[in-house]
Amino acid sequence: MFFGGEKEYWKWLETNNQTQENILDKRFNLKEIVSLTRESAQNSVDAFFSSTEDQDTNNAVINYKFDSSNADLSKYFSGLVEAREVLDKSALWGNTYSKKLDFKNCSWLMLQDSNTKGLEGPLNSRKSDFWSFVLNWGRSNKVHQARANSGSKGVGRITFPLFSEMRCIFTLTTRTDGEHLVGYAMLNTHDDEKKKKFYDSAALFVDSQKEGGIWTLHDQLIPKFKRDFKIPEIKYRGKSSYGTTIIIPFPKIDEDKNLDDYYDQIKASLIETYAPLILRNQFAPVINNEEITHANLPRITSQIKHLFSIPELQESGEDYMDFLSEAIVENEAEEYEAEITLKKDTKLDIKDESLITPEERLIINDALDNNEVVNIKVNFPIVINGKNHDTFIEACFRKPKNDAKGFEGYYRNGMLMISQEKRLDKRYQAALLCRDSYIARYLNIFEDEGHTKWLPGQQQKADAESKGYDKRYYVRPLNLCRSILLDLTKVFNEKKQEVNYKTLANFFTLPEKKKINPDITPNEDIKKSPSKFLVQQRKSGFRIHARDDKKLPNKITIKFNVKHHPYQKKPAVNADDVVFNDSSFQAENCIYNIVNDVTETGKLLGKVIYIEDIDKDFSFELKDFESNYEITYKVEATE
Repeated sequence: MFFGGEKEYWKWLETNNQTQENILDKRFNLKEIVSLTRESAQNSVDAFFSSTEDQDTNNAVINYKFDSSNADLSKYFSGLVEAREVLDKSALWGNTYSKKLDFKNCSWLMLQDSNTKGLEGPLNSRKSDFWSFVLNWGRSNKVHQARANSGSKGVGRITFPLFSEMRCIFTLTTRTDGEHLVGYAMLNTHDDEKKKKFYDSAALFVDSQKEGGIWTLHDQLIPKFKRDFKIPEIKYRGKSSYGTTIIIPFPKIDEDKNLDDYYDQIKASLIETYAPLILRNQFAPVINNEEITHANLPRITSQIKHLFSIPELQESGEDYMDFLSEAIVENEAEEYEAEITLKKDTKLDIKDESLITPEERLIINDALDNNEVVNIKVNFPIVINGKNHDTFIEACFRKPKNDAKGFEGYYRNGMLMISQEKRLDKRYQAALLCRDSYIARYLNIFEDEGHTKWLPGQQQKADAESKGYDKRYYVRPLNLCRSILLDLTKVFNEKKQEVNYKTLANFFTLPEKKKINPDITPNEDIKKSPSKFLVQQRKSGFRIHARDDKKLPNKITIKFNVKHHPYQKKPAVNADDVVFNDSSFQAENCIYNIVNDVTETGKLLGKVIYIEDIDKDFSFELKDFESNYEITYKVEATE
């Protein structure tokens, strides 16, 4: 059944299916340690939330440590080395398997969590969590999960073996029934015509196969394995604990980087992604023997903020973390400036004056003007199998300090949805905190495979329905969470304006026609020249296209501005008050360019679109975009 002899610890799996998937090799650089860090922390945080009842006085702990040894560790790679040599000789995979590694100079990255139950599940069941963890690298098993996990196990974890020059990892788990050792390696499929066998794209560090797709393990090697790879005993607050250790041998380190560079990137990734959990003391990551806590997080942030992946946090990371820390403290104390309760349709009507009272609105705006944090709690039920389950979310706001840039973060179970679509401009530091178990479980269903954003895809909807979420309401809490920050700013901020701009019900309004003085008689000899093009108003935008009987203009200019009272000066706006997406535009036989409309002093007034290189039968359509205010537009042609 396996490639190799009896003394080889790694077994190259055989398969009858000659269409097995192969993982394309890629160069692993410093930035990609971000994915590895997020995935490893996610696994530990998931295990903590699912296995710990008292989460207020306990926390998840994970230790990151690079190490090395001059001892001969070649035996731990026997069988895998031979399989790689076969693939190298096949000349089908370039230089993927050509590198010769020195097993007497072995280095590795150790990831070790504690205060969990280890990898759970019976060893004699292929469907158990244990074997799912071992075998489902690169494949999602999210559909089988019922807990409020942070993401999909399997898909993102492929970064673990990709970080290894040998594309392999060892896993040592400590649980109630003792310690167990297993390993996984990425290979490519191989057709051995002489042996008439087809080998899979994976090898396992196992002993022998049993019925049901499971294997006996090399548990007899554990004592020496722990000494050789310098694995410490798993402890939590000084006492023995359950948990899991992952060893990634021969980590891919960029030639122009050192281990301190990688330690700093790991710190940056953990703070950027899991700041709420660290600030609540529910997550205590340790990097090269230094623990990140709520006390030292500001100092570490100032040292490594340039390594954040989000530009706004690179520039203003200290201010955002300061805001987040204050917001979390106030939320823990239930110090809310306002509390809103919605029905099961979770409809938040921004025109409803009773949502936030005038007194609350005054308190909110005074707090914002004084650079204080504003916290608003939103209560609503989630309908599961016909029953209402009460849950809540917390929306937090503060104006940036000292010319910092604002950032909005969407968090589930304390983890940042790093690619979530932004709805606000940068006038606020803002956060949506979804920490209740009901909303966390629900949002997990609507998460993409990389657990970076929420989206209402068909697969997610089907999954929600299969889990008992009422089809009449199962997308509405998602829509609420995606838009709540913007909607609340409209409720408490736009009401403050002397001129009450309406929320964009119809994306554009044409400029109003001026009234004609009845005392002036029009000159009958003056005839209005027909436009050189047609402008058609649409429900969510407009379309400009050619007239058959008119000469084409050289250039068309479209100016967008916030609609304002004629007695007011044109108001300054923010760059994100009007946001266009790639899907917003459709241009044929012309090209377009978007610029900011600014005064000589640099005051931003709006957006300008220039349409040029206009040919016969041209058309330009704009639709489906976002705006914080009601917008007017003016179209002009240049001869």
